Amino acid sequence: MDGRGVHQRDWILNEEDYLSKFVKNMQTDRLLSVDRQAKFVNNELFKDKRTGTIDLATLNKHGLQLPLPNLQVWRWMRRAGGVVGEYMLIAHGHVPLSYRPI
Repeated sequence: MDGRGVHQRDWILNEEDYLSKFVKNMQTDRLLSVDRQAKFVNNELFKDKRTGTIDLATLNKHGLQLPLPNLQVWRWMRRAGGVVGEYMLIAHGHVPLSYRPI
């Protein structure tokens, strides 16, 4: 096996609740970067609003463990439409980003 595992890597694009939170954070974060989005994903995205705890069942179902690496978050950002001007996101960029659906 080559290290990618057997789980679908971009499953978040098919989970409407998580995708809408993910995209909304990209749209509203004026200083958006991969690092800032990764902090949101690792600290807020999977948190249950009622209990304040992390939804471990969803993470386990998709073979994920927190903290997710920036590369994974970058991949989701790129697939969900995050861009830097006319260029796609830079994996380790600290450059201001914008959100524009593609």
